[in-house]
Amino acid sequence: MYDASVLPLLGVPDGGFFPGGPLEFYGKVNFLKVGVWYSDAVTTVSETYRQEVMNHYEFGRGLEGLMQDRADRFFGIINGIDDVEWSPRSSP
Repeated sequence: MYDASVLPLLGVPDGGFFPGGPLEFYGKVNFLKVGVWYSDAVTTVSETYRQEVMNHYEFGRGLEGLMQDRADRFFGIINGIDDVEWSPRSSP
């Protein structure tokens, strides 16, 4: 979270920061929000964690609404590998 005064240092034009816009988050700048806003896809470690981020402040930290709005491009990918298919013992 940063004060909007950082935006000219990044070359953001005047008018780029406004209430409800991609840069604004409770009166501050939140670069995570910007990244999610403009992403084609967002992933997390599991479908369970995806649901937690979208539905609980403890996990979404205020971004729950944005994550719900982007639910069609927010995916939970299971953390780990298939140890039968990718076994060092049986793979040449």
